[in-house]
Amino acid sequence: MDSDVKLMAQTCNGNRHALTILVKRYEKPLYNYILRMSGQHANAEDLFQETWLKVYRFRDKYKPDRAFKPWLYQIATNVCRDWGRKKGRAQEVPLEAVEATKPAPNRDNPVQAIQRQELAQALKQAVDALPEKQRAVFWMSRYEELSYEAIAQALEVPIGTVKSRMNHAVQHLRTALESRYHG
Repeated sequence: MDSDVKLMAQTCNGNRHALTILVKRYEKPLYNYILRMSGQHANAEDLFQETWLKVYRFRDKYKPDRAFKPWLYQIATNVCRDWGRKKGRAQEVPLEAVEATKPAPNRDNPVQAIQRQELAQALKQAVDALPEKQRAVFWMSRYEELSYEAIAQALEVPIGTVKSRMNHAVQHLRTALESRYHG
């Protein structure tokens, strides 16, 4: 299996098949990230396509000494951010996007299933309330499993900023969930 860097180098040389391999390789995780950032499947599909168009359009700006995944997520984050600005509204994360990231409920215990559903709804509301920059760091870290260093590369910010945004996001989520269940 060719590395992402090798496939991107081939893409830079005009090999569209190499780009197709990259699209297939990142199709599910990138689409899920964009869905979480945009809030709707229809928007996510358009933004997914736009992300890959920009990857191809700006392929000459890719530096082979840089990991591909953070560069890809940087483009996706910028596409989502630009879309959000054009829409002029806060983006809500659909409940299905939150639910898709957790294990299937225990079918034998309806009470636990209801509790899980309530928690998912509370988490959705708390994540929706996060500022965009904190939400992006949270999703990249927790669901895309990017390292803080990779997130810093993707967002073009110092690693300390990533840590700070993540800390603020976690504190916000903790406070929101504690106030709901203990307040």
